[in-house]
This record gives sequence, C-alpha cells and structure tokens, in this order.
Amino acid sequence: MKKNDFQFSTKQKLCLLGFILILMGCRVNAQEISGLNPYCVASNPSYSVVAPSVPYDEVVWSCTDPLVTFSGNPSPLTLSKVLYKHPGGIAGGEILKVEFKNAGTVVAVKQITFIAPEVPVQPNYLVTKTNDYCTYQYHIITLTVTPDPNPSSNTNFSIAPRIADASIVVTQTSKNVFELKLPLNGQPYFLYDVTRTTSAEGCQSNTVSSTAYGNSVSLNLTGCANNTPNPGTNYDFTVSPNPYSDGYITIVATAVSSQATATCRIYNSSGALKLTFSLLGPSTYIPLKTAVGPSLTPGIYIVQVTYPNGTVKTKNLVVN
Repeated sequence: MKKNDFQFSTKQKLCLLGFILILMGCRVNAQEISGLNPYCVASNPSYSVVAPSVPYDEVVWSCTDPLVTFSGNPSPLTLSKVLYKHPGGIAGGEILKVEFKNAGTVVAVKQITFIAPEVPVQPNYLVTKTNDYCTYQYHIITLTVTPDPNPSSNTNFSIAPRIADASIVVTQTSKNVFELKLPLNGQPYFLYDVTRTTSAEGCQSNTVSSTAYGNSVSLNLTGCANNTPNPGTNYDFTVSPNPYSDGYITIVATAVSSQATATCRIYNSSGALKLTFSLLGPSTYIPLKTAVGPSLTPGIYIVQVTYPNGTVKTKNLVVN
C-alpha cells in the first residue's frame, strides 16, 4: 500500500510539473505590448514589446489594418516601433501583433487589440451678428459663434463664403469671432458656411468635422454707398428679374464686350453648379428654367461672373 501511495504521489507531482510548464509557456506568450490604446496619431504613437525568454533571431511587426505603417529603428531585432496611419485612426478590434522567430519558425507571439477611439460629441451653436456697417470700401459685419455648452474648448469653428470670392475677406479676430469684409454690391443678405471641428479629449488628432452650408445673414444697407463710382473698370453686374419665376433672366455686365468676354456660373445654395454659359456682350439673356431643367427648385441661387483678368463678382438670385 505504501508503495502504491508513493507511485500515485509521483504521478501527481508530474502532473503538477506539467501544469507549471504550461503556465510558464503562457507567460512567455502574454500580451506584453505597451503603447497608447486607443491609438492617437498626435501622441507620437510608439509601441514597445517585452522580449520572450526563448531564443529568437527576428522580430516581425504587423497590424490587421492594412493602412498602418511602421517606422523607427530598422533593426530586425527592434523591440519598439512607431505606428502611423493616414488618414484616420486605427479602429477598435484591429490587432497589433509582434512575432518572434528563430530560423524562420515562430517561437513567441505577443499582441494587443485596439480599443475603439472615443467619438467626440459636437456641441450645438448659435451664430449672431454683432456689427453691421459700411466704410467707403467695404460692408463690414462681425459674426460671433456661441457653442452650447459654452465654452467648448475642444471645438473650433470657421466661417467661409458659400461661393468662393476673392473680394471677401474673413478674419478671425478671436476665438469664435469673425470679421467679414464684403464688397459694396447692394446685396441685402450674405450666404456663408460654418464648419465645426471637435477633437477627442487628450487626442487632438481624433476629430469629427461637420459643415452647415448656405446660412444667411441680413445686411443693413442704411448709409452704405453701394453705388459710389469707382475709378477704372466697373465690374459690377445686375441680374433681373430678381426674384425670378419663369422665362428669361437678363445679366447686364458693362465690363463685358466681344473683345473681353466673361463666364457666368449659377450655383444653388449648397454650392452645386447648375449652369455655366458665356457672356459675349454687356447684356445676356438666358431662359433659366429651360436651361437648368427640373432641378431649378425654389430657393436662393448664387450668380457668379468671372472676368478675363480673374476678377470674380457674385450676386444672389431668388427663385420662386
């Protein structure tokens, strides 16, 4: 009996030893990669791995995201790498893996699974006009963007004309405050876009951006010398009838002649080009509804005239 007891005890010891060896093997292959998780490109994203206790002669870095590239120490034995992905970040569920090889055979594998990055929540906002006056050269307004909640330190705003116009100057005078210098063209309102960009807390590169197109602000024309003669060529033009319902529109641009033609483009309030045609003389007639077709729906349109010397002028057209 005592002999059998000794034999059984030996088997137990062998099983225990095998279990310990398994645990040691698991420890060798533990997930021991350090680095920011979730990934943040703005953090100089370096990742390091702890070498296993088994012999190896090659270290292979890889990621399941095919757009990820590696830089840093080019040595085949390096234990740290800088990860880079453009555009965007590394999504949750992607795996960073490091394989240790010896004579081409994988002897240890270590990996981490990336956590999904936090999606920034964008604040609501309100745009108010705080200045509206004219000088002899510009119609000047100030637009202030107030976020909700206020302040929203991780959100930046920008304002731009709905249709690009070199004669419009937008200056950000302080955070969320914009001064706009507009041409003296007699327009009673101005169309603009607002873009808000929000970054994640602690990671400026993880951002969400959205743009609200075709916002309108009224302009106070009282005391504005919109018809003050300018020396030299007058590049202003008129569009009539305005508002437009049916039939023809007439574009009068006195700077246009058979020797100096111009190009006219008509956009909707979302910036989609609806019509392009040439101005071959000072007066041009276009059957707008026929030329554009069913996509000419009621709303505000932007008429833009580009002259041969690069001068660009715009007018708003209301379509009923």
